[in-house]
Amino acid sequence: MPSFWGIGPGQLARAMGLEMRRASSMTRPAFFGVLLTDRSRAALAMSTGLPGTVLDAMHLSRYDGTLLDMSAVTQESEVSPRTVWSTQWVQLYASRCCPRCLAENTVWPLWWRLESAAVCPRHRCLLLDICPSCNIRFRRGNQQIPRGLLTNHGVLDPRLCGNRARGAGGPQSVLCQHPVAELPVTGLTDDTVLAVQELMLSAANNQPMTLLGQTVSSAEWFSGVKYLIAMARFTVTDAEVDSLPAATISSMVDYQHRRVTLGRLGPKLQNGPETAAEAAALYSLVGPIVLAPDVGTAHERLGPWVHRVAQYRSRSRNRDPFLHVDRPASVDAAVRSLTPHANRVIGPARSLPQITGITPLRRPGPRADGRACSQPRRRIEAGGGNRALHRHRPPRSARGP
Repeated sequence: MPSFWGIGPGQLARAMGLEMRRASSMTRPAFFGVLLTDRSRAALAMSTGLPGTVLDAMHLSRYDGTLLDMSAVTQESEVSPRTVWSTQWVQLYASRCCPRCLAENTVWPLWWRLESAAVCPRHRCLLLDICPSCNIRFRRGNQQIPRGLLTNHGVLDPRLCGNRARGAGGPQSVLCQHPVAELPVTGLTDDTVLAVQELMLSAANNQPMTLLGQTVSSAEWFSGVKYLIAMARFTVTDAEVDSLPAATISSMVDYQHRRVTLGRLGPKLQNGPETAAEAAALYSLVGPIVLAPDVGTAHERLGPWVHRVAQYRSRSRNRDPFLHVDRPASVDAAVRSLTPHANRVIGPARSLPQITGITPLRRPGPRADGRACSQPRRRIEAGGGNRALHRHRPPRSARGP
C-alpha cells in the first residue's frame, strides 16, 4: 500500500489512524503485525472500507488456536507479545521469503513469518532467511533492535531488502537496496518435505487434520508434530542426518553442534527452527510418521526413536528430556504402545547403580505347613546410611558370653 500511494510506510500508518506504541519514539503501531487494537481496527475499517475480519486476517492473530497460542497477549500490555515470541514458533520482527514469489507479486504472505515456514509449495524451493548483502533477517529493520516504520526515506519497494545497514563511511545507517526478487533459490525435490509443508498450511487454516490414524484438531496436530520434532532432534543419528536432502544437512549438523557444545545455553528441543533449511530437515525426519495412516505404518521410524529415549531414561534414572514439550493424546498413545514395559517407570534394574553390601528387602514366604513365617523382617534403624540396614539382633540369651 505505501508504494501504491507513493508515501513512506510510517506516514501511511499515521494517516490511516493506527494506534502507535506509547513507550516508543519510533513510528511503530501498537502490537504491530501481531493483532489490531479496537481503536486501530475501527480506524482502518473507516479509511479502507474493509471489514474487521479481513483486517484481522492480515495479522498473526489469525493463527491463534491453530499454529499459535496467543492467549497471553492482551491489549492492556504492549509487551505481552514477547511471551508469544519466546514460546511459539513465530518471528515477530522478521520474515522468510521466496524470491520467485516476489518476482511475480510484491505481497509478502503472512505465513512466511512463521518458524514452521520451510519451502514454497508453488516453486518447490527453500525459503530464504537472511539478506546476503546486509546479513540481517528480512524485514527486521535493524540487526540489534527492530526498527519502526520508515518515514523519511520515501517509498519502499517491496522487492528490495529495505533493512537498515551500517554504511561504509561510518555509523550512519543506510537502507539496503539489495533486490530480494532476484536472489537465487535452492530447489527441493523431496516430496515428503513438501507434503508436510502443505499439511502445515492446512492446519494454519484450521482444517480437520489426521495424525497417526486419528482425526484431531489443527492445534493438536501441530502440537503432535512439535513433539515428534523434539524426538527427532534428541534421537537423530548420523545415518539419519546423511539421508536428509543435501541442502538441509548442514543446518541439522549445526543445530546438533550448538546443542552439544552450549549445553543448557544452547537451543532447546521445543524451540522453533531458526532457518528454513532446518525446518525442511526436520520435516524430512518426521514426514514418514506425520504422513503415516496409522501407528503400524509409522512404527519403522517412530519405534527406534522411542527405544532410544527409553534407553536414555534408563541410564539417567528416568530423566524426561521432553519435560517442557507438550505431548497430545494422539502421540501419547502411540509412544506408550511402543515403549518397552520395563522402561516406562524407572527402567530395568540393570541400569540402576549397584550398592555393594546391601541386599534388597524381601518379604518372607509362607512355611511348608501353610502358616505365616515368623521370621522377623529387616528394618532400618535411625541414622540412615548403608550401615543402617541389617537383621534384628538375636536375644541376649542366645548370644553367648
